[in-house]
Amino acid sequence: MPDPWAPLRALLRDAVAAGQPPGFGLSLWVRGGEQLLLEEGQAELRPCSRPVRPHQPYDLASLTKVLCTTPLALALVGRGLLDLDAPVTRWLPDAPVGVSARQLLDHSSGLPAGPRYIGRWRPRAWPGAAPPRGSGCTRRPGARPC
Repeated sequence: MPDPWAPLRALLRDAVAAGQPPGFGLSLWVRGGEQLLLEEGQAELRPCSRPVRPHQPYDLASLTKVLCTTPLALALVGRGLLDLDAPVTRWLPDAPVGVSARQLLDHSSGLPAGPRYIGRWRPRAWPGAAPPRGSGCTRRPGARPC
């Protein structure tokens, strides 16, 4: 029987061979069962190259903010439960002073790009939600990102 996934496999492998992207992982589940698992290329290029593993977690380059956090924040704004311009210290007392939810959402808080949490996240912990005082901003709050 021919492989129904052969065209997809070829497309993804050709993309990796061309360097765009350097690697991928794909797990397709249907009715509670994994039907397809593909991985190819490199999961990380710097500081050292590391191949993709099955079920490799990825840093999605802040897509979580676009796909999840922003819609949830706007829903809270719509219900009157969140003021985007209020200092986040209202909810996270150890957060840097003067940073608002709006600034966190639009990358203008002045905070440095966060450390990578993949591989360190634990279900019972919130990974770095409140950076410790003194973690420092790299730009003043409200400054546009580089």
